Amino acid sequence: MGISFKDQRNLIGTICLWNFSDDRQTAEVGYELLPDYHKKGIMSETLQGVLKFGFEVLNLQTILAYTHQSNEASQSLLLKHHFILEEGKKDNKNSENVIFRLSRT
Repeated sequence: MGISFKDQRNLIGTICLWNFSDDRQTAEVGYELLPDYHKKGIMSETLQGVLKFGFEVLNLQTILAYTHQSNEASQSLLLKHHFILEEGKKDNKNSENVIFRLSRT
């Protein structure tokens, strides 16, 4: 899904749920935002809507997020939305990533 301001057509970022498990209970959230729009609350607002959609409409039980171990802004965003760092869990495709999990309440 593209992210833009309501009154503008220009994309400033994207967000999606993808990499669904075979049983459709788990998905991964992926997102990016142009640097000029960082630290303005845009991704936080967008993520909140995508999480609601994932849990309430798609009936997911778990949403995962993979982010680089040095990406403090992304980690802070995830923690703000109650994701929990999966200590010791490794991303087999990128050893520099850390994995966060949010389970349905």
